[in-house]
Amino acid sequence: MLSIVYKLITMITRLLHTFVYNNNILSMIMAQFVLADELVKLRGRMLPLIEKTTGLRISYNDILIKIVAQSLEKFPTINAYFLDNGIQMNPAVNIGVAVALEDGLIVPVVKNANLKGLSQIVVETNDLSKRARESKLLPEEITGGTFTISNLGMYGVDSFNAIINAPESAILACGAIKKRPYFDGENIVVASLMNLTLSGDHQIVDGAVAAQFMQYLKNLIEEPLGLIV
Repeated sequence: MLSIVYKLITMITRLLHTFVYNNNILSMIMAQFVLADELVKLRGRMLPLIEKTTGLRISYNDILIKIVAQSLEKFPTINAYFLDNGIQMNPAVNIGVAVALEDGLIVPVVKNANLKGLSQIVVETNDLSKRARESKLLPEEITGGTFTISNLGMYGVDSFNAIINAPESAILACGAIKKRPYFDGENIVVASLMNLTLSGDHQIVDGAVAAQFMQYLKNLIEEPLGLIV
């Protein structure tokens, strides 16, 4: 009972904080399609390996957490907070992962995601998601995020704009991976494409920096071997 009450209080507080925060900022929206063929292949190769060691199936979201975390190391302002007393740079990269519940939304956090391997991320996200739906998350597991990923691809959603999770400076919305016609520079081919939409707080995230972040993210998704280089 106490866990349910705590969850409700946390969700209401987060919504009020986000509402006030987002009514006092100028949000910047930046969207782009990325080729996901190599991401699909990587997941296919990793599935049996991760399942053998953890008993769990790796998701696209697990890989995206790792890719985003590595990208944030290169762009620290997108990993920062905008507070009443100014900008706070965050040395840790803590990725919030939006989890839909029957009665709302909660964002458990993968702490120090940039320092964790894919197997560790898979185990942690599965555990956090399971306990989120059972209302068993601890307070420290839903606080301290520095950047949030919201993925509605599993519902077939092509693209959407996500609301920044205050006091974070940005959030990434991920759409479904779908086969679409694509011009590769010479021919029109069928390729796996995914839409990414970045919502950023323009008080801290400059448009040029956001564009560079999205380009870096795009490059890693299109060539995920960059994760180990």
